[in-house]
Amino acid sequence: FYSSLNEDCLKYAPVSRAQQYELMKVRNDIMLMDHALALSPDMAQKIISFLKQNNFESVKGFAQTDLVSYEAIYSTLDHVEKSYLSNFVSFIAREQVIAKVGEYGSEKTNGLAALWLESIDEKKERFAILNYMQLIHNYADQIIPTLVFQYSEISAKLSNFRVGDIAVLYPHSFNPNEIMRHQIFKATIVELDDQKVKVKLRHSQKNQNIFRQYDYWNLEQDVLDSSFRHMYKNLHLFTSSDAEKRKLILGRKRPEIFKSQPLINLPTKLTNEQKNIIQKLFACKDYMLLWGPPGTGKTSEILKNLSLQLLENTKERIMLLAYTNRAVDEICQALIEGGMQNELVRIGSSLSVGDDYKDILLQNKIKGLSSRKDIKSYLDQSRIFVSTLSSLLGKTELFSLLEFNTVIVDEASQILEPMLCGVLTQFNRFILIGDHKQLPAVVAQNKVESVIKNEELRSIGIDDTRTSLFERLYLQCKQNDWYHATELLSMQGRMHDEIMQFANTHFYEKNLKNIPTLDRLTAPLSRVYPDVDIKYQALLTKRMIYIDTPTDLQYNYKTNDYEAHKVNELINTLITIYEQNGIALHKDSIGVITPYKAQIAKIKSIIDKSLPITIDTVERFQGGAKDIIILSLCTNRYSQLNTLVSTSSEGVDRKLNVAITRTREQLIVLGNREILSRNDTYLKLIERCVEAEY
Repeated sequence: FYSSLNEDCLKYAPVSRAQQYELMKVRNDIMLMDHALALSPDMAQKIISFLKQNNFESVKGFAQTDLVSYEAIYSTLDHVEKSYLSNFVSFIAREQVIAKVGEYGSEKTNGLAALWLESIDEKKERFAILNYMQLIHNYADQIIPTLVFQYSEISAKLSNFRVGDIAVLYPHSFNPNEIMRHQIFKATIVELDDQKVKVKLRHSQKNQNIFRQYDYWNLEQDVLDSSFRHMYKNLHLFTSSDAEKRKLILGRKRPEIFKSQPLINLPTKLTNEQKNIIQKLFACKDYMLLWGPPGTGKTSEILKNLSLQLLENTKERIMLLAYTNRAVDEICQALIEGGMQNELVRIGSSLSVGDDYKDILLQNKIKGLSSRKDIKSYLDQSRIFVSTLSSLLGKTELFSLLEFNTVIVDEASQILEPMLCGVLTQFNRFILIGDHKQLPAVVAQNKVESVIKNEELRSIGIDDTRTSLFERLYLQCKQNDWYHATELLSMQGRMHDEIMQFANTHFYEKNLKNIPTLDRLTAPLSRVYPDVDIKYQALLTKRMIYIDTPTDLQYNYKTNDYEAHKVNELINTLITIYEQNGIALHKDSIGVITPYKAQIAKIKSIIDKSLPITIDTVERFQGGAKDIIILSLCTNRYSQLNTLVSTSSEGVDRKLNVAITRTREQLIVLGNREILSRNDTYLKLIERCVEAEY
């Protein structure tokens, strides 16, 4: 155990050997329980149903109170609800086990256990470590404990780390097994560049000896248990909620709507479709699902103007949620643009919030208040709260302090069901905005394990634990003809028509249309550059370009050296074309999407690092857009198609959909024709593009 002593702070606790063994036995029992829950829904249900007071007669105090309360809640559930609970408990447990110990297989990861199961070289090959770093600034004993490291000449500078990532910090040792003997520190990366990395420790460190004792330090990725605890907490909120709300969430009850009410002051720039949808969302009673394909103004127009109408025409208190801090920042930006800054309260940490939105953080809003009464009075007057799901679940006491009428969840199709099902029961109504044809939430376990086998659940459309609540409810509404509870935003203003037509045909069932007032969407591409190499002429006039690339297995199948250098060549040519045409290069001009972090690192090692160009996976690009997207598919062997393609239950390749629909003006695709042609959608994409001989 770590104590607060300045010296010898690492202590054995308890001291006696017998008690140490007893402590380890309890630890092992907990591990066995985790694995038992992960084994199957049937095993999970056996464990859950065993939680009765009669089975734990020696338990007293708060634990007894909790046990009695849980037994009472569980007894109110019917067979379907108990099966729902056990399936998702088992699902969460499997995700947590994989995060800790990984999976067996050549293409699997070791999870957190990679700390001691993999060698330094193996981690360097995966770009999963920053090693041989030297400590240059030590503020570990401050209120905000930080450490600054610089890379040494032999550091592995290329990595998959990003600002905001959580990490494990420990002294470097030439013996890989030594990590088991070192004290480790949990940290968050707050700054990262080519020369140094700055981390914030979870807690201040009074004992400075360890930082003086070692010359070199390593940094590896960490895993937080909080996301799993939040999912368990959500299931508890769900099971302890009103029976009618549980039926609504499960799709066993038809959602009701109010008669439409006229709204005032809707901006004239909105399309008639957007106005009608805002009207319908404003008037819904139980819930509404808004399907919003890319570029249709889900956040910038619908969420912003709906929030403004609720603020001006009702007395409701509303909550706006998203899964990521970046998405919440975008919500804040939209609401501030709508003139609602004074009404906004942001829940979250100053470390994870954009600089422009720190002044609306709850802790900053109440900083000058001196009493609980004053704080409660301020909260009572506040009308719009904005948060990530994770931050809200860390402050569920808000539900006991305030009554919320409406919750609006943006990008809801990216959120796993057990991350959302309980929170929604705390509101009078909910509105989910998403696109189930884009990427879902990341799930570690395979599709076979996530399938629900219980026939009662399958009969009502609950058949896969990896499906988002948004997609599941949307499909249930479609199956039950509850069309009054769903809406589609069909007019997009992002992609040029030539690019949109491919996505419309292959992903969106021809539901998409261009906003007619945006001439840019149908304008021809007419860049000029008389001295451009003949092989780059297509960059001047063509919207969709394909470049056939050779395979490259020299290093590993997750990198392609030819494509990396070709990306660099394309970027330099595009920049020159921009300069010749008087077009300013900015952070949203060019983006590079590639499926592997190793290929990201390789491309970053080649291009000019001063350029404002984003290079990342398709998962990280979801929700964003660039004028030009270069798609480096890095296809070196046929088996890669299994991970490159992510097909929805409706047969839509969601990864390719997201990659293409990030593009405003021009799409450039690099990949091996022979391999890609094995997939029908990629073959059609190649045929749709202009092939360039580069």
